[in-house]
Amino acid sequence: MIYAGVIGGSGYTGNELLRLLTTHPKVEVKWVCSRSYAGRKVSDIHPNLRGFIDIRFVEFKKDIANDVDIVFLCLPHTVSMNYVKDIFERVKIVDLSADFRLKNHSLYEKYYTKHICPELIKNAVYGLPEIHRNEIENSSLVANPGCNATACILALYPLKEIFDRSTKIIVDIKEGSSASGRKASLSSIHAERSSTVRVYKPKGHRHVAEIVQETGFKNIAMSAHAVDMPRGVFATIYIEAECTVSEKDLWKVFRKYYKDEPFVRIVKRRNPPYNLPDIKGVAYSNFCDIGFVVDEECSRVIIFSALDNLIKGSAGQAIQNMNVMFGFDETTGLKFPGFLV
Repeated sequence: MIYAGVIGGSGYTGNELLRLLTTHPKVEVKWVCSRSYAGRKVSDIHPNLRGFIDIRFVEFKKDIANDVDIVFLCLPHTVSMNYVKDIFERVKIVDLSADFRLKNHSLYEKYYTKHICPELIKNAVYGLPEIHRNEIENSSLVANPGCNATACILALYPLKEIFDRSTKIIVDIKEGSSASGRKASLSSIHAERSSTVRVYKPKGHRHVAEIVQETGFKNIAMSAHAVDMPRGVFATIYIEAECTVSEKDLWKVFRKYYKDEPFVRIVKRRNPPYNLPDIKGVAYSNFCDIGFVVDEECSRVIIFSALDNLIKGSAGQAIQNMNVMFGFDETTGLKFPGFLV
C-alpha cells in the first residue's frame, strides 16, 4: 500500500484522478489540496465520490509531501513548476501540466513562460509508458503528456519505420469540452459549444512540440476544433506520401509496437459503424484506439486515433505511470471498458 497526495484536486482532471485512486487496491489518498475549497469536504465538490473519500481539502504546505509516497499535480501550465521545485527531493511526482514535458526549455518558454527551475527538466521522464516504460520505472519525476499529444504520438511513433522524418503530416483534432477545464469561460460553457464545430487553434498548437520531440517527425501542422461532446479527443492524421505503403505494411508496424500494450487497440474492421476508431469505443476508459486507411488515389495515408482526454489523455495515464513507478501491474485500477452511451 502506498500513500498519495493530490495538488489541485478540484477540477475535472482532479475528479477523475481521485475517482481512480480511491478505487485502486494499492493506494490510499492521504490529502487533497485546493486553495479555493480548503476546509470543504472533497465530496462537496465531487459528489460522485460520496462514500469513497471522506477527507477535506487542505492548503498546500511543502512539509505535507513527507506524509506520502507520490504527489500528483493537477495544476495549470506554468503553475506546477512552483510546487515541483519545493517537493522534488521529498517524494515521487507525476505532473499533469506541461511544465516538464519539453526537454528544450527554450521551446517551453516559446509556448508558455519563463521556466523557474529548468535544471529539473533533465530529471523528468516523458510519461508515455508505451515508449518510455523503463525510464518511468526508475524516475522520481514524470511529466504526464497532453491529451492531443498522446493521441498523435501513439498514432505516429511506429510509423518512423516507414516514413522519412521530413514527411509532411497534417493533424486535425476534435476535442470535447472537458479538455477546457472546469472553470467556466465563454469558449467552454455548453451553450457556446453546443450545435457547432469551432476552430480554436488553427495553427501553432503548443502540443506539436511534444509530438515532434517524441516521434522525430519534423514537418507537422495541427489545427484543433472544439466540438459538441463533453469528453474525448479524436485525431485524424493525414500523411502525404507516395502510396507504396500498403495497409498490410501498416498492420505489420502497428502490431510490432503495440501487440503487447494493454491500452492500445488497433481498430480496423470490415463492417461499419465501428470499423475505425470512435469516441464511443474509448470514452470513460484508459484505451487509445488507432486505425488507418490508405488512399492510393490521393497519395496519402490517413491515421485515426481516439481517446478519452480525462483518462488516457490525463488522469488514467497518470495512474498508469504510477503503477510503473512502483512496480505494480500496469493495468491495476485501470482495466475496465468505457461506457457506450
